[in-house]
Amino acid sequence: MLTKDNEYLQEAAESLYVANADEIVRQQCVAREDAERRERTLERDKRLLQQALEEQNVKIKEQTKEIERLRAMLAQNGIELKK
Repeated sequence: MLTKDNEYLQEAAESLYVANADEIVRQQCVAREDAERRERTLERDKRLLQQALEEQNVKIKEQTKEIERLRAMLAQNGIELKK
């Protein structure tokens, strides 16, 4: 309203508008990049945790088999363990 009668103020207002619009777009781009980076990090962490869990499950199965083997060996020798 103040700028409509003054050409210089109109140009300044338009320049400020463009500058602010560019900053808003830049901030939106930065926010999107941050969100994508967080998503990639979460996916990587999830994948690593799943891999570690699978490795632990394999170890548990191996240890369970070894325990059963040792129990059987002790039972052959007449020794029973309490559970």
